[in-house]
Amino acid sequence: MGICIHYKGKLTSKDILPQMIEEVKYVAIAQKWEYNIFEEKFSEADYGKETFNEDLFGISFSPEECEPVCLTFLSNGAMVSIISWHIRFNLKDDSELNEYVSVKTQFAGPSTHKHIVLFLEYLSKNILKNLNLRMKRNIGKQKMRGFLRKNLNFLQE
Repeated sequence: MGICIHYKGKLTSKDILPQMIEEVKYVAIAQKWEYNIFEEKFSEADYGKETFNEDLFGISFSPEECEPVCLTFLSNGAMVSIISWHIRFNLKDDSELNEYVSVKTQFAGPSTHKHIVLFLEYLSKNILKNLNLRMKRNIGKQKMRGFLRKNLNFLQE
């Protein structure tokens, strides 16, 4: 069984992207997580349209023993994972893009999982709107810590 966080959302505005990148970069540096910055400013002509081009905007960061957490967007502002973007543009696959971004946290441990969820929730206060977080097994926030400890303990042995 894999422990994953699935999420989707939108930026509150196209102009907030540089602020989001700086905030995420600050946290990544403080946590000693690797990060990658992509394009930092949306084009007025592309943002908010139904169509999009091959540009990728935003930032991703990689906690230790964890898949990258993508806060990345298409040119029209839609959130997309790096993997979906890569399949679409580098492998020339025209299938629909997954509306959720997913990150597997199983090997990172309960603390990292919790930090990612809390950080996404923090970003939803001023930077991301309509954030929808789902975790495998659809557990409530109060049960998250116990669930993670119970299900990740075997990895610590």
